[in-house]
Amino acid sequence: MQSARGNGRLPDSWIDPRLRLGQAAFTALPKREQYLRVHLYVAKVLPEIEVMSDPENWDVLDKANLERLSRQGLAFLEELIAGANRDGFNEDLFDELVACCRAELEPTAIGEHICAAVAEGFRAAGVY
Repeated sequence: MQSARGNGRLPDSWIDPRLRLGQAAFTALPKREQYLRVHLYVAKVLPEIEVMSDPENWDVLDKANLERLSRQGLAFLEELIAGANRDGFNEDLFDELVACCRAELEPTAIGEHICAAVAEGFRAAGVY
């Protein structure tokens, strides 16, 4: 994730045309031209987001951050469990819910959720 950031210049097609041109200049373009430029931008960047979504491509800093988030989430879950009032609550269901929460709080699960949200947000906002 972080390691994909470089110091070099990006090709123009990799920069959001609304930022590259400025909002006023972009808005002055015909609607079809606006769509085509944003569509090209999404087509160039989305595959890179998908590559960065692969856990094999996460660097040491990314993994350390995800492990930190996981520890915080699991600690909070343990606090919730300790303070839970389980009177009248099905213990098997409670244990199943806790197991699901623990699985979702694993570092890889957190990273995959973040990457999926970024890709979905990019798809939704990239072309309008």
